[in-house]
Amino acid sequence: MSVPQGAGRLLLFCLAGILLEHVQAHPPARLLIDDPVPAAAPQPPPASERKHQDPSKQHSRKGGLGSVFEGWLDVLGAADTETDGSKNDAAQATNAPEGVHHRGEPASGPPAGDLQDNLRDRWVHKAPHLPPAALEEALFNAAFNDGASGLHTSTGMVIATSGNRFNFAKLLQKFLAGLKHSLSGDMTNHAVIVGMGKGAKSICEGLNGRYSHQCVHSTHWPGHDTEYDAGDAWHLAAELHKLELILNILTLGYSVAYVDVDTMFFRNPMPHLLSLQADVALPDNTCRATNDNQTAAQEAKFDQDTSLVFARSGPRAVRFISDWISLHKHDLHRQDGLIRHDQVVFNDVLAPHFLRDGGDAVVRIHSLSQDHFPSWCAGPCGCAGTSKVAPVEFKKEEDPSGGVRSGVLECPKPTVAQWFTFHYACTKSGAEKEVLMDISLALLEDVTPIDMSIVTGV
Repeated sequence: MSVPQGAGRLLLFCLAGILLEHVQAHPPARLLIDDPVPAAAPQPPPASERKHQDPSKQHSRKGGLGSVFEGWLDVLGAADTETDGSKNDAAQATNAPEGVHHRGEPASGPPAGDLQDNLRDRWVHKAPHLPPAALEEALFNAAFNDGASGLHTSTGMVIATSGNRFNFAKLLQKFLAGLKHSLSGDMTNHAVIVGMGKGAKSICEGLNGRYSHQCVHSTHWPGHDTEYDAGDAWHLAAELHKLELILNILTLGYSVAYVDVDTMFFRNPMPHLLSLQADVALPDNTCRATNDNQTAAQEAKFDQDTSLVFARSGPRAVRFISDWISLHKHDLHRQDGLIRHDQVVFNDVLAPHFLRDGGDAVVRIHSLSQDHFPSWCAGPCGCAGTSKVAPVEFKKEEDPSGGVRSGVLECPKPTVAQWFTFHYACTKSGAEKEVLMDISLALLEDVTPIDMSIVTGV
């Protein structure tokens, strides 16, 4: 016996009503985290981007039971196809406005198991926290562009660093003094300093009378009042914050040289970095015979220092940094305690994976020579190819608790003439790091007199 068409529709709507009442009475369980909206959920584009979209292609999005109803109505010939947002997701992604960078796939989430209930674990679920308007204004004011050899698709390049009130109080003044008195002239106008917490921002702004840098306040970082050591939980969370800052800068259309605040500048590295055919570049960790302008081969072995990360504005670097963030977030939730430093993630996992699966067609990774970007780990005067450079003179007073209390250093002038930056890693204490940065300023003072009385901290 056939059922009349009208009776069939009535039966379907009755069943739908019963199902809706059941779901409302028994809502599905939901994982509650620090944010009302999960971090993996895609964020709507800003108004400046939405205005470029074709209004005829903007449809309301329905999900859950709405999709079920639409499916039934479609079978009965009554669905409103113009309001079916699920059918237009792919079209919207394909027709994204030109120049808006894809930010990479969202993190797959933490491994199975209960998360540790602390601020750090809740924080790593969130999206980057930098106020877009404040960061965008700072980037606009600080942008460097060297003309013909600059970028064709971005709006310039900046030098960026970040820190909380503890490391800023000790090192930010010396960092800015190196930028101001570099052999290339004052570069502080190209520096974007991101303070993690109000204390760090206050220190940054307190130095604006002496230097021309831009200060940005990064909010919602729970470790901003924590004095952490290398390798502990807060240090690893700060590494994630660094990567998210790099991603924010890239997606706003700028290239960036992110450096740790314990770095001294000798010359402007931006023209050199922009001249490389690189999407991402990091210094070697040891003395090696490295050509800065050589793209890593698929079989390359990496031993890079993440204290300096150059990233060129564009979709390749955006994808690479996005995946780096996803891997680091995954690590921060490991239940076995084996959390990897961002440097280990880059060298052992991320860079080899990208090269193995696509090579320079996916991302162009470059190693930067210690000849140009030396580190204290290699010695007080850096490297010349595979060999360490011996100082002309290095008089130092040892601290009884370890490290250097004071000293005088002279390196060969041809060696210093090649340096862009010098990173003070591998020191025995924070106090030694401060002394060594003062010694570097004394090297610069031979060329440009510096009032060392003001370089005594904040």
